[in-house]
Amino acid sequence: MKPPRLFRSVHSSQSVLPGNPYKKMSGPSVRGAANCDRDTCGTKPARTHGLFCSYRRIIVLAMAATAMLLSACTRASPPAASPTPVSASTPTAVYTSTPDPVAPQTFSPTLTLAPQNYLNLLQQNGRLTATFKALTTFQFNGAPVTLFAEFSVSQVPLTWTGTSFRGRREEAGPGEDSTDEITGTVSEDGSTMIALAYSRQVLHRSANNGTFFRVSLANVPVVGETNGRATGLGTFQKTGADVRKYIATVEYTDGPLNGNQINPTTTYLSTDWTSMQLPDLRVTFEK
Repeated sequence: MKPPRLFRSVHSSQSVLPGNPYKKMSGPSVRGAANCDRDTCGTKPARTHGLFCSYRRIIVLAMAATAMLLSACTRASPPAASPTPVSASTPTAVYTSTPDPVAPQTFSPTLTLAPQNYLNLLQQNGRLTATFKALTTFQFNGAPVTLFAEFSVSQVPLTWTGTSFRGRREEAGPGEDSTDEITGTVSEDGSTMIALAYSRQVLHRSANNGTFFRVSLANVPVVGETNGRATGLGTFQKTGADVRKYIATVEYTDGPLNGNQINPTTTYLSTDWTSMQLPDLRVTFEK
């Protein structure tokens, strides 16, 4: 049997399709097959050599097209979506995702300390002690006098109403009556004493004279924090010139009594804020 006319004429410049002697086919694939190198292809009979080369070229073109398609798909692939941070429902801790290019994704916790509220803890204290020491200049009978002075009240019982507190203590003794009073407010979280005024009055009945002082403070921190933990809850201590920013006013009178009233002969003038050891301020809430 003779092979189809196409394969008998494959090495000519023109090929005739079987079944249609009038339609000639020419193109790169046929001419390429006709002009191939038989030594490269391997020795083939003349009748089948053109068919073999045509099939090999088709396979090579198909492989090239597949490679191009895979390359285009790789370039068109969208980048991996960034992981959405996961946060705890409470402010105690926040977890952030840390992708690893080799290992599976893991979550590395990053701890964020939540704001603390110390008001409830502060309200559990029922007493307050406050002391202010400084080199103080008084006016005595019209002349200035500088002395070391201490303005102090100790363990005055407190009553709390929300963020406000007040206290009073009276003591009567032989020839002497004393009254200590305290009023103050703290911040909503209990970390700062917004205002505090403490006073003491002593009436020396037998000597017919008396003394009175009042110290007013402002914005005194009463909670320290270290690594998110409260330290020195309800306690403040400061020495040196920085004390000045916490002292709002100082009042002092001393003189003879007129009933329960003091006729002042000595009054407060000023405080020396420049000393490194004085002034000294201490405030302590106690159980």
